[in-house]
Amino acid sequence: MFVGTDRALYGYNKHNDNFDLLPIKAWIQGIYEDEYGILWVNTYGSGVYQYNRGTGEIQHLSSEQGKRNTLVNNYVNGLFEDSKKISGFVPKVVFQNTVVMGVSPTI
Repeated sequence: MFVGTDRALYGYNKHNDNFDLLPIKAWIQGIYEDEYGILWVNTYGSGVYQYNRGTGEIQHLSSEQGKRNTLVNNYVNGLFEDSKKISGFVPKVVFQNTVVMGVSPTI
């Protein structure tokens, strides 16, 4: 079990019956574990993290203004995986002070 807060990601440690701080410190919006055991963590303001619990490796996907193949912005409200195992992100997009939801395919 995983819990995301406005400060970090925690994983339940059944041996100690408590929650351990995991190495992602951000405002967690959502957590998705794929079939390979990779945690995809979307955040409010910090983009998306991929966390391999087996190796401890973390990849950070973020918006980089002026660069291609980056997130639209770092406010990612959701994650999804379709039937073909293609992941996508749901960024928060603002048009003239109106918030709408957009969908970005995996980078």
